Amino acid sequence: MSLLAGYTYTTVGEADTYAGVRPSWTAWASATAEQKVAARQEAARYLDFSYAWKGEIASSAQVEAWPRTGVIDREGRELSSSEVPEAIKVAEIELANIALAQALVENASSGEVASVTAGSVSISFKDGGAAQESDRLKSIDRIVGGLYESRADMKTNIRNAPLRRV
Repeated sequence: MSLLAGYTYTTVGEADTYAGVRPSWTAWASATAEQKVAARQEAARYLDFSYAWKGEIASSAQVEAWPRTGVIDREGRELSSSEVPEAIKVAEIELANIALAQALVENASSGEVASVTAGSVSISFKDGGAAQESDRLKSIDRIVGGLYESRADMKTNIRNAPLRRV
């Protein structure tokens, strides 16, 4: 069994409740339980590998980045070191819905070729072959605002974490 088998911050029930009041979320409504689990896992990995979160992990034995100790939210409240903040749960569900329709990080190397060289073999892709984010993903920054120190530079690095649709 994989170390990341249960890697998610929410339950399907929490995600279904959140999605249930969003009539435009047709992809979520029609997704199978397995697809929802995979999307939530991809979303949790995205959150963990895309942000440098404030504070420190609550336990050295935990796989996920949350819960954390020493985190003060943007309203000045100290967050519980034994619970995952609602903002993280909401962000995971929002990302999971996006993940049902598109990859959270697109690899431009699967996109348009800009140039090809035969001598010493060289292939260049448009946008430099870097991972690209959609504008929809930028809204996640607002949801988790105040909980992170910085964000991974999506054009050069996502902390070496491969994110693929499962």
